[in-house]
Amino acid sequence: MKKIFTLVMVLSAMLTVSCQKESGISEREQSPANEQQILCQDPEYVYNEGPMVMGEKIEIPYSVSNLRKALQNVSPETRAAIPEESIVTTHYYVKFSPKDEAELSILKNNPKLILSEYPLDREVLVDGCSYHDPELPEDVPTYQYSTIEASYWKALSDTLSVGHEVLIEAFMPDYYDEEVETRLGQDIDPGALEELMAEAYRMTGQEYEPKTKAAKWFPNGRITAYDDLVGGQVPIKKVRVRGTHLLKVREGLTDDNGYYSFEHSFQSKASMKIVWESDRWDIRDGDIGQAYFNGPTIKGTWNVDIANDDSKALRYAAIHRAAWRVEYGNNGGLERPLVSGGANKKKIAYNHDKDKSFTGKYYCEIWLNVGPDIKIMGMSNGKRRTPSEIFETTSHEYGGHWVHYSNHANFPLTSNLIRESWACCAAYILTKQEYSELNVLNKLESPVILNVDGKVVELVTPKTYNRQMRIPGENNYTPIFIDFIDNSNQRLYYKGFGYDNYEQYPDDVIHDVPVTILQDIVLNNLGFGKIKDKLKDYARDNAAECAKYNMTGDTVKQIMDPYE
Repeated sequence: MKKIFTLVMVLSAMLTVSCQKESGISEREQSPANEQQILCQDPEYVYNEGPMVMGEKIEIPYSVSNLRKALQNVSPETRAAIPEESIVTTHYYVKFSPKDEAELSILKNNPKLILSEYPLDREVLVDGCSYHDPELPEDVPTYQYSTIEASYWKALSDTLSVGHEVLIEAFMPDYYDEEVETRLGQDIDPGALEELMAEAYRMTGQEYEPKTKAAKWFPNGRITAYDDLVGGQVPIKKVRVRGTHLLKVREGLTDDNGYYSFEHSFQSKASMKIVWESDRWDIRDGDIGQAYFNGPTIKGTWNVDIANDDSKALRYAAIHRAAWRVEYGNNGGLERPLVSGGANKKKIAYNHDKDKSFTGKYYCEIWLNVGPDIKIMGMSNGKRRTPSEIFETTSHEYGGHWVHYSNHANFPLTSNLIRESWACCAAYILTKQEYSELNVLNKLESPVILNVDGKVVELVTPKTYNRQMRIPGENNYTPIFIDFIDNSNQRLYYKGFGYDNYEQYPDDVIHDVPVTILQDIVLNNLGFGKIKDKLKDYARDNAAECAKYNMTGDTVKQIMDPYE
């Protein structure tokens, strides 16, 4: 496997400031303390896309019991400054045991919980892109772990229906930055607390780094991924980057240019990861496990450039890009998925080595609340699918089928022809918008200039993306709705290239119909004939507007009749 990450060494304070200013990193990362940080890569770090392997439990210096033991070993002055009763539980480290997807969703949809599928109090023997506890069946969600502030946990535990166990009661007054929030224990003399923590780390065999302002650091960097049509790296927007040190977990989101910086700091080195999850969806390694990009243990900047290779990470990034556009980006006027009860994460399963021919099913499926909501396969006819193909397919399933299903009660009664053709149209709009913004639309559409019947016309090349190669009746993945929106005529394309069967292709003379008009009619009516009649009615009742689109009752019939 090609190396798919880049770790940027900070060569000097001057160079660091220059690069950060150009990259748009905030002023906080340009502080004198941070300018001096040198990136420390874990010498044992190995990128791995297999499962994580956990080792033995490790002693946590922050546990109330360990700190009270450590208090007996410090100087009399420190013992006098820290009464034993002041070492109280500020945080609970909790293990959750969801029995099924419904219980897992309860946890995932709680914005106050930062969940980890891998235990934070265990040694990591082999890092990887997913973890499932070996004592559990593969089709049962694995345990979830979280460090939770005491005041919130007391309220949550009284009402939570998911099985749980408190593993550690911890005293972590420095979990948050002093200048950001005030928490229990922060009024203890800093010098005394420093000595106590150092002793607790020593007792538990952990490496302690003294708490000084100069040692404080905020993880930051940039996340990009290769795209085959761009032919280079593109920023990954709003992806979650996580750093952990023992029970401490901090996270940051990348901005529109792929840059991230954490709000809360670390004193010690942190183990870094990309968590392929957002507040609206999570991407899975297979059907069950949360997908990760495992990083090194560092103190400084972590940049990730996911390269052009066969990795899962490159496909996770493409799925994430499409999901972000469906939920948050410019989606060309398409409806966005409804959010049920304020939170409804879509579960997107990625099966890296499965193929359509292997499964006997579609590349993707909506399972409608049984297992993952969407399944995406990584192979097509024995070949690894490219990022642009993964993007288009995710757009088809998420922006097409899932929106249709979540927003419209008539979805189960709609014919496969309408369902699939609409999903093709949604994918066309989303994919075109993505690559227009990336300034490579010509590569996506591959336009050609042809002389047809004595006229010079510019037409797009038929591809899976635009479905212009489809002959009516071949299957349900048709361009019938795309043909209302696009500016190309596939019959002219095939005629211009001298195909004998060019008349079998739709004579697409309608163009530029706003998607808001089209989707309102398509998604709110049942039956092919009903949709056709509604489109003809709209053309009749809005003749002046529809003249701009060359949309009349006759041109609607011209496009739609071959599919009946």
